[in-house]
Amino acid sequence: MRPVTGICSRLRVPLLVIKLVVLGGCGAVQQSPSHLAAGWDPSNNPAIFEPGYEYRLSALPLSGQTSHIPWPDTYWPDQYGGIADRWQTSEDTFSYKTYNDPAKLNQEQLALLSPAEKFDLLRGRYDFPLVGSERRRTNPESALWRGICHGLAPLSMAIREPQPTVVKNARGIEIPFGASDIKALLVYNQALMANVAPRVLGQRCNDDLSRYPDRSQNPACEDVNAGAFHLVITNRVGIRKVAVITDLARDLQVWNQPIYSYRAAIGRSTPPRLGAAPGTVEEKVISMQVRYSVSVDPSWSAQDTSGGRGYDERNYQYTVELDNAGRIIGGRWLGDGRPDFMWVQPPANLSGDWQLLAQFYRSAVKTQNP
Repeated sequence: MRPVTGICSRLRVPLLVIKLVVLGGCGAVQQSPSHLAAGWDPSNNPAIFEPGYEYRLSALPLSGQTSHIPWPDTYWPDQYGGIADRWQTSEDTFSYKTYNDPAKLNQEQLALLSPAEKFDLLRGRYDFPLVGSERRRTNPESALWRGICHGLAPLSMAIREPQPTVVKNARGIEIPFGASDIKALLVYNQALMANVAPRVLGQRCNDDLSRYPDRSQNPACEDVNAGAFHLVITNRVGIRKVAVITDLARDLQVWNQPIYSYRAAIGRSTPPRLGAAPGTVEEKVISMQVRYSVSVDPSWSAQDTSGGRGYDERNYQYTVELDNAGRIIGGRWLGDGRPDFMWVQPPANLSGDWQLLAQFYRSAVKTQNP
């Protein structure tokens, strides 16, 4: 088994498309007058990202946790061949040979196949087209952080974690699927076939700030706005009890992690600084600790998260800018530590052969408590 703990991703949605999607989904915010948007540029406007937020600092909870905890798993690194990786063996994804007559394989041999091979067998494709397409899509020379965590993150916060199951194909071959095999296929569908664009707050920083620290002042490397960050975390996690995906790396690399809990403390008050959002009468210093799921090695059974395995935390400090009604209208980060952008996306539909996943996913969770 190759270690795959780390980071990942490529949220392949052009910024123009992201902005159009976000702006197109904007609705009237009943509780917040329209002038609240004055402190935000369009890419950082919480009202465009998601309507109906509470903006009053005093009404926002100082701690919260989602009703469903995102499960950790691997992001299927491109370097290892994505979901064509025979993750329980040390075989090279880009050179192993597929089986000409899989009906002759025993259960132990079938269990060791890659998620892509198992799905091809399930749908009766003994020419293994998914294996071939994964080998073409991925590259052993890719950076280790590249993978499909842009599928893992939204799915892990939306659906229950499956357990292993055995599925029989049309030719009577009983195919053992481990928990990570099932998740791999669902994550792949989410990452590469999602028919609903993500809603994004902030812009992606495409600069390597370790090499070019002076580029930290580029607008895309300064967001997400700290006030907007506070509003999203406290409204989604604290009030609505749902997670939000956050790119925890400020610069070039992308670490898509679902934040599912937080604790915050309100510190001192300061007068408005030069450059604060128009209408600011006061700034408050905020300290926040967030918890999120991380990438771990794939497993046959559901992930063992005892002792906090598969989860981590970060601390942030920032100010929020308040108007004369105590509503957050802006903010700024204190120090270099900050996320890059935030996003959400509903689960992708399963169509065509991928509808086969729906049936055996249900069997893989039916014995669990809701």
